[in-house]
Amino acid sequence: MIGEKQIPQVLSSLSKLVSLDLSSYYTELKVDRKTFRSLLQDLTNLEVLLLDNADASFELPKNLSYSLRYLSLEGISMFGNISEFQIFHLPNLQVLRFGHNPLLTGTLPNFNRSSNGRSILELDLFYTGISGKVPDSIGNLHSLWYLNLQNCHLSGSIPESIGNLTAIRELILSENDFTGNVPSTISKLNKLVSLDLSSNYLRGSILEYIDNLTAITQFTIPDNSFTGNVPSTIRKLNKLNYLSLSSNYFEGSIPDIFANFSELVALVFDTNNFTGSFPCSIATLTRLVNLELQNNLLTGPLPSNMSGFQHLQLFHWRNTPFVIPSSKIGFFTCSTQSINWEIAKCAQEELSRIRTMP
Repeated sequence: MIGEKQIPQVLSSLSKLVSLDLSSYYTELKVDRKTFRSLLQDLTNLEVLLLDNADASFELPKNLSYSLRYLSLEGISMFGNISEFQIFHLPNLQVLRFGHNPLLTGTLPNFNRSSNGRSILELDLFYTGISGKVPDSIGNLHSLWYLNLQNCHLSGSIPESIGNLTAIRELILSENDFTGNVPSTISKLNKLVSLDLSSNYLRGSILEYIDNLTAITQFTIPDNSFTGNVPSTIRKLNKLNYLSLSSNYFEGSIPDIFANFSELVALVFDTNNFTGSFPCSIATLTRLVNLELQNNLLTGPLPSNMSGFQHLQLFHWRNTPFVIPSSKIGFFTCSTQSINWEIAKCAQEELSRIRTMP
């Protein structure tokens, strides 16, 4: 990591340089437009360039080396209309990271099958000013394994061609203005590990299409308008460590299918229309830290055996009239918004000690 505030001029003379990392995570690095333009012109063999979080503010460069494979310019206040540049069509480009540049505008291009569809592996444009629709040609990026379009200004429907991204591991489309149903072709993404569709205007019954996503560990779809029941087939997704259906319109009972979800850390089902009783299998989740069931229509007592909650720190259930039983003190009730489980456990133990005093 460079400790100076200016880029050494000698770098421009290293014409055979193939990799340059000027990321500024631990120190301030000043990069002016002239210096950056000089680097791009002189380092014609450059294949890898990282300039994340540097103190820089310049227009998206027009002339980039055709040898570039990895380009990361995140968080540098870059501006310009991405539609006016050929950045996506660099023939050897594999990784493009332009995130956290809110002044970067424009629309996503058409991804031609014959040009770069086979090469791009990572595309990260989170928190930029990119707008418009996701083109159908996104499905031509057959090698893509990471796509992050979080917090842009994208709208319209998610294209059916998203199902062609069969190599993808992480798909992040949260905090946009997507509408309509999630296409059923999402069921083809059987290598998917993380899916985040939160904070859009999506609707329909997405849960019918996900039972094939058996590699998934994080499934996050809160703050939409999804409907329907939670199918029992969701038991196939037992590698999940984070599951959030919060703030939708799901209904019916929560199926009692969590016994094999040994990795689950967070189960967030609040603010829906769930009815019925508390699924007993949830009480066996030994790694569970966060359980949120508030603002539903669940009724009845919690399971008498709560031994599974060894690491639970937060249990929200406001407006859900549960009773928390205790084998030692009869039962413990609470109607407040949340409870720290460790505090509750200590309180139960202390009450039990007092009751058994002579």
